[in-house]
Formats: sequence, C-alpha cells, structure tokens
Amino acid sequence: MLETASSEASGETCSHTPPSSQPPRDPRSFARMLIARLGERATSYAMHQALKARQSDDLRNADRWLWIAGATQEILRSEPSDLEDTG
Repeated sequence: MLETASSEASGETCSHTPPSSQPPRDPRSFARMLIARLGERATSYAMHQALKARQSDDLRNADRWLWIAGATQEILRSEPSDLEDTG
C-alpha cells in the first residue's frame, strides 16, 4: 500500500520501490514525506486515497490513509507556514 502511495505521490508510474528507499511505516513519517512532496495538498491527497480504498471495499487501507490524513492535518496545523510569516 505505501509503496504504491509513494510512487503515486511522486508522480512515478513504477510500482516497484527499491529496498534502500522503502517508505516509512508510521503515519507521521509518511505524512511528512507527503507534505514535502505535495505541500498543503497532502491532506486532500490522503483523503482521496482513503475514499478510493473504501470504494474498493479495502477497509484496512482506507483506515491507514485516514490515519495519514489526520497526521498531515496535525503537522500542518502545528508547523507555521511560510505564507503566515510574510503577511
């Protein structure tokens, strides 16, 4: 699940992830990776993936993506944005 998610987040179409670049297993680390790649869209992306998994009756992956979406919200809420500093 996370292997394909990391390739989708980076825009790659290859589903094979080399062993040296395995995605993180905990939601907060994965959320940080998504934020680094997608910025403030990371939460929307994770929610979209959760909805796709739920529509496919893949409840385990839907729950994982919901945890990741929650982690992205927490991180984005707790870390000040560069835009807030310039205002």
